[in-house]
Amino acid sequence: FYKAGQGRRGTDEKTLFKIICQSPPRHVEMMNRAYADKYGYTLSKAMEKEFRGITRTAALHALGMKLKPYETVAHLIDSACAGLGTDEDQLTACIVRYQAVWAKVELA
Repeated sequence: FYKAGQGRRGTDEKTLFKIICQSPPRHVEMMNRAYADKYGYTLSKAMEKEFRGITRTAALHALGMKLKPYETVAHLIDSACAGLGTDEDQLTACIVRYQAVWAKVELA
């Protein structure tokens, strides 16, 4: 992970997204702990440093869905309802997509 991000000049976004998206949650949790032990901060913090804009948002969401899925969905729902007016499309998509785990999302 380090070699595709902070360990090189320029970020290899494709490799970082591939690692996050294709790794099982348990593996991502172990990588997160090992990364924090070795470099002094978590993968989330590393991604905040490496990415900007919508790419950062997408990367943090993908990582969050592996590390803390229910809290990540709850945050997504909160963001749909934040500010002036509700993003009804995003809110509806969340309700439909995550209805199977809704009880756990409500607890998050």
